[in-house]
Amino acid sequence: TLTLEEATRKRTRAQEKFFHGPVLKAFAALGWRKQEAKDMLCLLFIPLEVRLMDGSMARVPGHTSALSVQEYSDLIDACIQLAAENGQVVEDVAEWRAAHRQKEKTA
Repeated sequence: TLTLEEATRKRTRAQEKFFHGPVLKAFAALGWRKQEAKDMLCLLFIPLEVRLMDGSMARVPGHTSALSVQEYSDLIDACIQLAAENGQVVEDVAEWRAAHRQKEKTA
């Protein structure tokens, strides 16, 4: 069996850093640890269905590592919206990048 699929650019390191930084920090302010927040967000926005040994299906959190650049951007946007709906503000990406670069220069 041969399977062909269109090659898509996978997520960027900058997206990963932003998601694991300011985005998850907003949910930590709501009482979740970072890993709990990531699991919850991935379950909400990129769920996977897996077949259990008894044949039933279970919904589990998807993996950010499998996302394309566009899919990761969509996930981040959805998370920012959810944070805002819960009274949290996620730091602006441009401001975060500038502060992150400044930290790297001084380190």
